Amino acid sequence: MKNYTELDKFVSQKPTYWYGDMELQRGGEGFNKPQPAESRTFFHQSNSNVMYVEAKSPPRDHRTPRPAGYRTNLFANLKMKIEKSAPSSLMDVFYNYKIACLNKESVLFENSAIRIDVKTGSVESQITRENILGITLLYTNKGNDLIRDFSTDFPEVPKATLLHRPAITDAYLGGRSRTEQQVFFSFEEWPIQVPQMYGQYKIHKEKTEFDVFLPTLITQFMNFRAIDAVESFDQRFYESNETIVAESNEITLDPLIVETSQDFNKYFDKLEYLTQQGQVLGGCFTLKWSSMSNYFLKIRVSPSNKVKFTIATSRENTNYLDIILETFTFLFGKD
Repeated sequence: MKNYTELDKFVSQKPTYWYGDMELQRGGEGFNKPQPAESRTFFHQSNSNVMYVEAKSPPRDHRTPRPAGYRTNLFANLKMKIEKSAPSSLMDVFYNYKIACLNKESVLFENSAIRIDVKTGSVESQITRENILGITLLYTNKGNDLIRDFSTDFPEVPKATLLHRPAITDAYLGGRSRTEQQVFFSFEEWPIQVPQMYGQYKIHKEKTEFDVFLPTLITQFMNFRAIDAVESFDQRFYESNETIVAESNEITLDPLIVETSQDFNKYFDKLEYLTQQGQVLGGCFTLKWSSMSNYFLKIRVSPSNKVKFTIATSRENTNYLDIILETFTFLFGKD
């Protein structure tokens, strides 16, 4: 984001946060040079007893795995709500939402009169343990007619708090003009109940209402890192008794999102091929609030364009494994 005015105002009332690689200080001091990762303090507490293990090596002291997928119905409901929120002529609304959850900048909503672009960036709290996502919404008048009485609203949802919502900079949009709005959400845990935005505007005397689901899934908080040598990658899956492995069901890839295995690099940085055939990719990511804890990811793509995701991480991250795998299934799956 190039305009940090509203972000500075928000941060001046809060403790220290991290926005991308930039530190945000109390007192409105703006952006300072980032500190080394090892000097930061992060918090995580897991309250889930669900554990998974991949029986590829002799089993260690793990509990019996439960099949991933118990949140699938919740994601199915989200898909239904997203598609229902848009006019029947907008068949790309679900695709737009998935892309917005995978990219930092994309088109979130579009009709004959307006387009809404979205930019996202996570904010790390070292003190309050909040998981904060900053969202910039850019509203563009696509036509030549004046748009009047443009307004938005953000209803409350469980386990998500709207920390900051400035007014739209201009409630009147002339032809081919643009206005923007920045909002910040704090999540107590991973938001299955995804926040929505309701909007309305008038062209001449005709009033139009719309609603948009905001891209706040866990992928927005992932930070991919370069992996070690490919030869040692498999060893990291079973390097100690504290490692736990979870695997998704095999799904058919959405060809609009991924046509070939190489397309995963559009969404996840620093992936490496683990096989000469190019059908298995490996990567390593952290979650923003726990950047000292690694998640090792394998993506197995079959010739029939099916995929299976496998993640290895430490036991303390068990609470997140299922939601990560279900999110991948939701975003990359065809149905």
